[in-house]
Amino acid sequence: MKKKIAVLTAAVLFAAVCTAGCTRSSGQSWDGSENSIYVADDLSVQSAMVYTSEKENDLYSAEGLAEFAKEQIASYNEEQGAAAENTEGGEKLPVALEKSSLEGQTGTLVFAYGTPEDFVKFSEENGDDTHTVTSLMVCDTESAKLPDLTYKTSAGKDADIQKAAAKDSHMVLTEGSTKVYTEGKILYVTDGVEVTGDHSAVTPEGTGCIIFK
Repeated sequence: MKKKIAVLTAAVLFAAVCTAGCTRSSGQSWDGSENSIYVADDLSVQSAMVYTSEKENDLYSAEGLAEFAKEQIASYNEEQGAAAENTEGGEKLPVALEKSSLEGQTGTLVFAYGTPEDFVKFSEENGDDTHTVTSLMVCDTESAKLPDLTYKTSAGKDADIQKAAAKDSHMVLTEGSTKVYTEGKILYVTDGVEVTGDHSAVTPEGTGCIIFK
């Protein structure tokens, strides 16, 4: 049976019952310190998985956590027909490990993805229970039709779909709930999306759309 990151990371880190971490990223920028997705202006996607134990870790090392995560990534990339490691100037890997840390009772893994679909598939395959996203789409608003939903500004005022399709803006469309950080400032969201900062919002169960620039 294939190992599951969300379950076995807790065991590898702490050999104890763990709960998902809820520390907050500081300021306007994303630092991967809480369970969340990050979407950059170039439409690239990263995610952070954070677990905090109720007990001190005295059995496992930061190196062990990184090695464990790399094994799961290599397995997924191989299944997608990609090389085990990226070569200079080569195509982006389906999944890559950007950060692995173990500090006190908290372990953090940050992943980068070749496509938004890789985020969803990798999460499903490895039992990531830090979100409920089953579909993720990121694109420029000029290249895709916005969902026919009710839009509002980041301040909560009503906005029509034509205004939401702002020039040179980008769209994040989710099915399922997660914390989303964006490189650009959030301009509009659909009903049910909770704006938590200029660059962050929480999507609801069901469909959620975030427009940023």
